[in-house]
Amino acid sequence: MKGIEEKLKIMIEKIRGFKDKIKKNEILQAKVWENKKTYLPIILNKIDDEVKNFPDFNMKEAFYDPEKMLYMQLKGLVSFISKYSDAVPSVRFNFGTGFIPSVFGLESEIFEDKMPWLKKHLSKEEIKGFQYEDFEEIEELGLMKKVKDYFTVYKNYLSEEIKIYLPDTQGPFNIAHLIRGNEIFIDIYDDIEFFKFLLELTTFVYIKITEKLKKLIKENLKMSYHSGYYFIAKGGIRICEDSTTLLSPKHIEVVLTYTQKCLKYFGGGWIHYCGETNHFFDAVIEIPELTGINLGIVHPEKLDEKKLFRKINNKNKVYMGSIPRKKDEDWKDYLKRIFELSEGKNLIFIPSLRGDEKIEEVYEFWRKLNDQNF
Repeated sequence: MKGIEEKLKIMIEKIRGFKDKIKKNEILQAKVWENKKTYLPIILNKIDDEVKNFPDFNMKEAFYDPEKMLYMQLKGLVSFISKYSDAVPSVRFNFGTGFIPSVFGLESEIFEDKMPWLKKHLSKEEIKGFQYEDFEEIEELGLMKKVKDYFTVYKNYLSEEIKIYLPDTQGPFNIAHLIRGNEIFIDIYDDIEFFKFLLELTTFVYIKITEKLKKLIKENLKMSYHSGYYFIAKGGIRICEDSTTLLSPKHIEVVLTYTQKCLKYFGGGWIHYCGETNHFFDAVIEIPELTGINLGIVHPEKLDEKKLFRKINNKNKVYMGSIPRKKDEDWKDYLKRIFELSEGKNLIFIPSLRGDEKIEEVYEFWRKLNDQNF
């Protein structure tokens, strides 16, 4: 597209215009990870009137072109950076969930209108054929081969205010599920030794790739940026556990030993998952190395918010993200309710706003709630 360089620079300059605020935001978010009462950051977004009229690229175009990939991320990111938001801006190489499976030789189908998805899975025999030494030069395998080139393009544009965070690295069991497909749920019962072999392998690869990527983007092993707006001062990784929520409590316990190994290696980290939130939440919150948690798609009727925050605070974890808003709940009542549930600590909050609710008013009200905390 003609003018993509110019538009990239416009968006980056818009973000740079808040560089002093961004520095303060990073300090604010860092303090949350001390697990004490503090100002609780709130992440708000407001559509930028100029950028919203910039043309879009579809997902297929963005996948194959690092400039377009960066452009589409910045277009979404700009709206989160203002004097009325406590976000810390970041972007990533957006290759989808097939990123780590690609080093096992699996390819994704690339779509125009949705994220990539693997074309096939591997048989038990194919997986048993892997040796750890097959991943010795992991940077030359699969989509890892693209990373250095995409990194070079990103760094040519980005200012120091905008961090690069890890691609979608998922987690040991999610990766295993992607590689093996739904047969993995039979393997748990029919061949537990194979199941554990696969998890050992995906854990090894997860750690090795993460280490390589962090070295490339110059990110500390034990802290991280993520999702476009988070700074995680205590913990170097995110692990996705969506597939793990489908398991029985007995098998969750097995899987989380591999999760724990990854968390320990990188000085802690946070877990994201969508799905049922009761017995699984009770299991992950007990992991000593877990520092934070994020719930994706949540059904309000299945979420015990009081229990959620009580356990988070008792275990000194941080909740990152949104909490469902009740039907017809006034935004002030909503913010006050969540703030009181949090007890003024361990929360980086993304509220659910509606219609013409103004972020300026929301931000000011949230600050007043924080002021009453001290």
